[in-house]
Amino acid sequence: MHDRAKIIAKTPEAKKSGSVQIRKSEFNHPIASPINCILSLQRTIGNQASQGLFKSGAIQAKLKIGQPNDIYEQELQVQPLEEEMRMKGVPGGSPEVSSCTPAAGIPSTSCSAYIRNSWWLPMAYVHNATCACRVTPNSPTAKCVRKSLQDRLAATPAWLKVVAFGQKPNDNPANPIQYAAYQVFVQTSLTPRIYRDHVAAYSSCCCPSGPAAYPAWVGVTSVPTSCSAVGWSIRQFGSCHGTPGRW
Repeated sequence: MHDRAKIIAKTPEAKKSGSVQIRKSEFNHPIASPINCILSLQRTIGNQASQGLFKSGAIQAKLKIGQPNDIYEQELQVQPLEEEMRMKGVPGGSPEVSSCTPAAGIPSTSCSAYIRNSWWLPMAYVHNATCACRVTPNSPTAKCVRKSLQDRLAATPAWLKVVAFGQKPNDNPANPIQYAAYQVFVQTSLTPRIYRDHVAAYSSCCCPSGPAAYPAWVGVTSVPTSCSAVGWSIRQFGSCHGTPGRW
């Protein structure tokens, strides 16, 4: 009787132990789920593709020191040179730069457009722009810029001309307070447009450089200077070809 009780007491433990062992054995084998199959297939395909790239020479397994003047070094040397040629318009560079031809322009004797528009333009700019028109050379680019600027002046929106005309009575240095208010209007409403017109004219006429930086145009539209000073300023700071002292 006593022995039989011991056997009965041990039986639940044996069953429990056996059940635990069965669960452990279940986790000892990986579950072949669809996700694992997909990941395994991706690794296989990726390895095969990488091996193909290595064999073809498209990529290098590790950094190698090449021979002097090899094709890779020549490529690095040629690319910056071609870029510089494109920027400078050297023959053999970019076709867009080297083949640029200025449109037909007008000579330095055709500069009356600014006087005709003096009813709404600041008088300082009328004077300086007329001088610039007269002192710049009669080269193809200068003629083109000259005509482009006058065409853009004529294309100024009518509403802006009307607003500027309403401010013209204050364009008188003899009345400092009104003149100061007029300069605020000029610098906020007219100078930015005049500068943009010059940038567009230089660009459309094949100038690789110029015009002068924007701060200079604050003076161009507000302070009249001699024609000789205007010409010197253009050659020094607004050179079409980027050579100080020349147009």
